[in-house]
Amino acid sequence: MNFYRAALSQVGLDPSGAYVSLVCAMESLAGFQYDGLKFDFDIVEKFRNVRPILEEFAKLPTGKELVYKLREQLIASERFLFQKFKLLITEFLPDSFWNTPDDLYPSNSVFPLIKREDLGWCLRRVYNARSEYVHAGIPFPRHIEFGLLETHSMDVVEAMMGIRGAGASRYFPPLSWFERMVHLVLIHYLRQSFAPELVAAEKAADAQKERLLGVIASLPESAKEDLRRLVQWTAGFLGLAVMNPLAPTREWAHDPGTVSTLLGAGLIGSEGEGAQAVSWLKNRETGETVGEFFFGADRNPFRRNEVLLPRNWVDFSPSKDDTA
Repeated sequence: MNFYRAALSQVGLDPSGAYVSLVCAMESLAGFQYDGLKFDFDIVEKFRNVRPILEEFAKLPTGKELVYKLREQLIASERFLFQKFKLLITEFLPDSFWNTPDDLYPSNSVFPLIKREDLGWCLRRVYNARSEYVHAGIPFPRHIEFGLLETHSMDVVEAMMGIRGAGASRYFPPLSWFERMVHLVLIHYLRQSFAPELVAAEKAADAQKERLLGVIASLPESAKEDLRRLVQWTAGFLGLAVMNPLAPTREWAHDPGTVSTLLGAGLIGSEGEGAQAVSWLKNRETGETVGEFFFGADRNPFRRNEVLLPRNWVDFSPSKDDTA
């Protein structure tokens, strides 16, 4: 399912062609998904220059009726290719695209961050570039291929540095950015079509994550600082053959009320009393959330961690009654 490999197969010869292939993938699926769907005349960009003329015609006797018929004829002849292309992406692009770093292509970080609110602007430029390439042979901007190969010509590097140096908030997105978008849209589309329960589970997990981030943000400063110490202590075991390290509570909880506060917030587990008390981050999902809160989404060491117990882990060890 990873279109990155398909795109790379063309990059050596024609990065613009690789970009176009990904646009066509979205365009084809959008045509199928929204077959027969019509859009309002006033949102179709190609009619933008026509609208003022029609407004003048509408002022003439019987003009309103003629303008109405003309608008209907124009809409009937329109296939709404860009509108469907944009709708497919905005409808099926998961939130993880915006709040999770790109594992496959971490070099995306050299470019300024593209904001969610600029998605429509980017998609319009991408689609226009696709049309110019297909119909007029105009290549895509040179910077689109930066980072895909081990070496680049100087003009590609200069184009990338020009974007960085200008501090642009809007710019033509690189190929790797768009490939990841296509990849995630297709996966989410297939899941929604054939395994909607997975999509529902993802939405529930995202909602739980947002709730926990809010809980952490609202903690008293003393509890928040103690939680930070527990997170940093636990992070020392990442990558080791250890499951659910138990932190001596005396080593991280400096405020006597911290343990009760964090237990009540559903962020930790704890057992024992006094000097023998130990605590741990509640589970993998909670660990990933607190890691994002303290380290940031792009540097979160707990993302996809294996050191903490999964949420649905069941303790199969013998109970005291079983061993009595």
